[in-house]
Amino acid sequence: MKRVLFVDDDLIIVKVTEAICRHASFELMTASNGEEALDLIQSHSFDLVVTDEDMPKMNGPQLLREVKAQFPELAVVGLSGNDRMASAEDGLSYDAFARKPVDDFLVFVEEMLVRFEK
Repeated sequence: MKRVLFVDDDLIIVKVTEAICRHASFELMTASNGEEALDLIQSHSFDLVVTDEDMPKMNGPQLLREVKAQFPELAVVGLSGNDRMASAEDGLSYDAFARKPVDDFLVFVEEMLVRFEK
């Protein structure tokens, strides 16, 4: 079974996302910030990371930079409430980007898993 990491500091969004994905064809794990996400990525195998951009401690672009440095093959999808896509300071960009709210999150993640299948 594929494993997806969803990263967002908004607890309500995390809980709704968990409920939406409860019967998905993939396993969903969650983190509330980039630091927590990086710890999970280092201790678990993931097929996809979907992360909010604006978070405390370690934001989306900072998480992107760390993930690509340690796990360059891991796809990272950025989510933002505005139309502007940030990028890591070193010029890295997300493998894909979507504006929140995503209309059908379950379908979106399944499409991303197919798109970035290893």
